Amino acid sequence: VRKQRGGRKIVVSCPVSLANSWMASVIARFGCDYGDASVTLHARIWEDDAPDIADIILTSRHEMALTRQDIWLWRDEMVVVCAPSYQVSGAVLNDPAQLTQARLIYNLGRPESWNDILAHYGQIPGKPIQSTQTNAFSNALALASEGYGVAAVPRRMVQSYLDRGLLKAPFGQGFPSPWIM
Repeated sequence: VRKQRGGRKIVVSCPVSLANSWMASVIARFGCDYGDASVTLHARIWEDDAPDIADIILTSRHEMALTRQDIWLWRDEMVVVCAPSYQVSGAVLNDPAQLTQARLIYNLGRPESWNDILAHYGQIPGKPIQSTQTNAFSNALALASEGYGVAAVPRRMVQSYLDRGLLKAPFGQGFPSPWIM
């Protein structure tokens, strides 16, 4: 926390989906501990243009793109989620085999995710029956919670939706992804 002009300030930059989920609870806890500090949360899509945009910059990178200068905090765990009542061909989604017939919500920043997920569950990746694309996990979460389809999102971004019963993880625990925060 920097001291500036008589006050303590910090600027955090992170992906918009992380800002809308996990980071909100982190900043709330920080505010309780440091009530006199001012926080600016810079939510962004993709990566920052200027390295001096914030005091702390969180960026998600594929493990193959990491450099020696990168300090990573965690490996993402991907979780398949949908609305509790979401159905595929008239049946509530509860079997990974149903994914090949489900409306899958793709994240443009991680186009390989659904193929990895299908392979993880022993399904043959192929062209989905129906799909939707979005550039932010927060959009995928909103669409899935409205019953529009099935999303695959990092655990840290989905936990509050699961806790409130807006989404369910029909296959239980997630699995490691090649993306690092």
